[in-house]
Amino acid sequence: MSAATMLSYQLASRTALQMAYQLQTSQRDHRDGPAGIRFEPLFTNSARYAGRTDIARTNIDAGLGRAHTLTAGYEFERERYESRSADENPDLRARVLAVAQVVQHSHSGFVHHQIRWLDGRFQLGLSGRFQGFRLEVPQFQGGLAPYQRIRPAAPPTAYTGDIALAYFAAGTQTKWRVHAGNAYRAPSLYERFGTSFFFGAFSPFGDPQLRPERALSLDGGFDQYLRGARLRLSATAFYSRLQEVILFEFGGRINPATDPYGRFGGYLNGKGGLARGVESSIEARLQPDFQFNLNYTYVSTLEASPATVDGSLKRLGISDHMLGLFVRKSFATRWELVVDTFLASSYLFPFYTELGNRAFEFQGPRKTDLVASYTRPLSENRRLRAYVRIENVFNHTYYESGFRTPGRWAVGGLTLEF
Repeated sequence: MSAATMLSYQLASRTALQMAYQLQTSQRDHRDGPAGIRFEPLFTNSARYAGRTDIARTNIDAGLGRAHTLTAGYEFERERYESRSADENPDLRARVLAVAQVVQHSHSGFVHHQIRWLDGRFQLGLSGRFQGFRLEVPQFQGGLAPYQRIRPAAPPTAYTGDIALAYFAAGTQTKWRVHAGNAYRAPSLYERFGTSFFFGAFSPFGDPQLRPERALSLDGGFDQYLRGARLRLSATAFYSRLQEVILFEFGGRINPATDPYGRFGGYLNGKGGLARGVESSIEARLQPDFQFNLNYTYVSTLEASPATVDGSLKRLGISDHMLGLFVRKSFATRWELVVDTFLASSYLFPFYTELGNRAFEFQGPRKTDLVASYTRPLSENRRLRAYVRIENVFNHTYYESGFRTPGRWAVGGLTLEF
């Protein structure tokens, strides 16, 4: 369930106060039993997960003179995670009942300063944010003894910043832009305290001592406008460095004999890696009823340490080359046709073998989707739209994450707009 509410109050002509609250909850029950083939438990087991997030935020937006806009605010977040793992072992002495309840709070402050000079042709954006965490004492019951032996601490305080600069040269109709920033992601409560049943046995997956993910990024490029801004040529070079990441490891890097929680798989910190490349695109709106977009991306990736036993340092699951084509055409004001094509080069994806994770090469996707629609006005404010969408029109065979995807398929429907 998700719910949100927001209140906005205009304090002055260029100053506004906003307050918002958002609630999100989720509940799942994963049940497994002895029926079936391969890796089935001897008796029924259940893993229930419940989560809740409450976020309250207030911020003020103020215009300071003609050239400056300032946004500053505060955010409070409360996370609650609960898991209940149980089985129906007829031997009551060996029956599993493991319960974990974890609550974490965070307080954040943020500020953004937007500067516009030279009639808006020069723009500078500066942003900063800090987030502090407080972890309540976790409550454990039953089979979570590995977690009870430690005293987990809250994640370290996060400090992130961002700077973006853009300049528009009116004479050549060219926009130059550059951006740099850092990122931080605290480990989720499941990544720290999550559990599961595997092979019919209870197992902890989380690591309460996980460190946060950190990253740095830099990009720069230009947008060239032609034909009265109806044609745009864009190019961007980017560089990203993942300083530290959180991985889910199931390929032998976690040894139950040395792991402090006795795990054979689960979450752990990794060294991250690098990604750099270029993006380019051509977008045209030469006629009101016609839109065209062609984009190409090249990316080179390098892991800090190999994730597979063959020693490959290439980032798994990512193609080096990607090409996209999007065309939208309207006919007689009521008919519309959309063609969306995506092509990518081959990629590596790991599968577990007796020797550990090995990388296998798969052909990249070649996929074209087609959408045709007809819109009929019913009144001044109501319209009825009928559409048909055909996925993978040419029925190409390709794989996502190593698994074969569906061939050609279609769906149709009606939408009422009012």
